[in-house]
Amino acid sequence: MEELKKKINDLKKQANTSNIVGAVILVASIAGWLIGTLKKIKALSGFSIIFIIVSVVFFIIGISKFLTYKKANKNINNNSSYANKTYGGLEEYSHFVAYLNKKAQTAKNAAVNTLSALTSVFGFGGVFVSGQNGWDVFVNKNNIILNCPNKNESFSDNKFKIVETSKIKKVDFETLKGIERVKISMRDTEKIFVIDVIIKSIEEIEIVRETFKSIVVN
Repeated sequence: MEELKKKINDLKKQANTSNIVGAVILVASIAGWLIGTLKKIKALSGFSIIFIIVSVVFFIIGISKFLTYKKANKNINNNSSYANKTYGGLEEYSHFVAYLNKKAQTAKNAAVNTLSALTSVFGFGGVFVSGQNGWDVFVNKNNIILNCPNKNESFSDNKFKIVETSKIKKVDFETLKGIERVKISMRDTEKIFVIDVIIKSIEEIEIVRETFKSIVVN
């Protein structure tokens, strides 16, 4: 939960920083425009107008970040939210840090996102992902919950992806160099999810296999 709050507070800091920078640029730009107008320096007046527009952009970014912060803060204080259940540790999950890998998709499941997990952490809560396509994958006996923090900064429930374990038909495994490939087949469709988990030992292979075997409902 502390890491979750830190992530959200960073949004507030970004909002404040953007607004402060915007205010500084705006004050300087207005001063420049006044001086340019009084002294009849057209170049200075022209540049000042451009920087006034730049300051407005900073204000827009700042306001957007602040609104996102407010939404995120509301979501983590909601005990029934997915953010609380996963990152907040309200429920127990095995956690994977993953990256979207469209190239690994087969023609059979071209419409399904394939996940390549670069790191894994088992237990409560989760670790935030850096990178544009970063995904957090949470697994327990009831469901698999996926979230992309960089695309869901407000941690809104409607942007979490949910896969119910009751809809999983089977799970297959393939050990490759440095990874354990987990192939999740769905009951009501021909589509599959493929998760490549980086492993460093035989023990980690067993942990990955046991984790995903345990979610299959016979």
